[in-house]
Amino acid sequence: MTTIRSITINCLLATGLLLPLAANAAPIQGSIAIGGSLIPICAQPLNCTMDIATGIDFLNDDRGLVNGASGDFALFGVSFGDIVAMNDFQFSPIEFNNPLWSVGGFSFAMETLNIHEQTATVLELRGRGLISFDGDSLDPTIGRWSFSTDAANTDINFSWSSTAAAPEPGILILMGMGLIGGIGARRLARA
Repeated sequence: MTTIRSITINCLLATGLLLPLAANAAPIQGSIAIGGSLIPICAQPLNCTMDIATGIDFLNDDRGLVNGASGDFALFGVSFGDIVAMNDFQFSPIEFNNPLWSVGGFSFAMETLNIHEQTATVLELRGRGLISFDGDSLDPTIGRWSFSTDAANTDINFSWSSTAAAPEPGILILMGMGLIGGIGARRLARA
C-alpha cells in the first residue's frame, strides 16, 4: 500500500515539474481566403497569357483583400475586407518571395509549389506553406494552400488551411498519468 502511495506521490511531483516545461504555444487553426487582382508575368512581355506565364504580379500596389477568415485568424481580428500585403512571385522557375502575404500579424511563407493546371484561361497552383503569427501565443504552422485565377477577369483566389495538429505535450502527460493510475489501481486490486 505504501509503495503505491509513494509511486502516486512521485508521479504527481514529476508531473508538477514537467508541465511548466511542456507549455508551448498552440498551432494555428482555421482557414483564410484572400482575393485580389493580378497580371501574369511572362519571359516575353508582349501578348502574355496565362498559359505561358512564369510569374504573378499583384495589382493595387501589391494588395489583396480578405474574403473570409475562421479559427485563429478570426479570433485574432482578421476579418472580411482587411487589406493584405502581397508579394509578387515566380513559379516557373520557382522563386519564392516570402512572405507571400501578411495581414493582421499573420504572414505566409511558401515551402512547396506545384502547378496543378495552367491553360490559356486558368492557372491553379497548390502546395504547402508556413503561417506565422507575430505574437507568442501561436506556433508557426504548416498547412495546405491553393491559388487560382482565370484569364477572363484576372481575379485571384488564395486559400490556406491548417493540417491536423499533433497532440500537445500536456495532453500526452495527462494520458501517461492516466495509464500509471490505471496500473496502480490494478495492482491495488490484486493485493
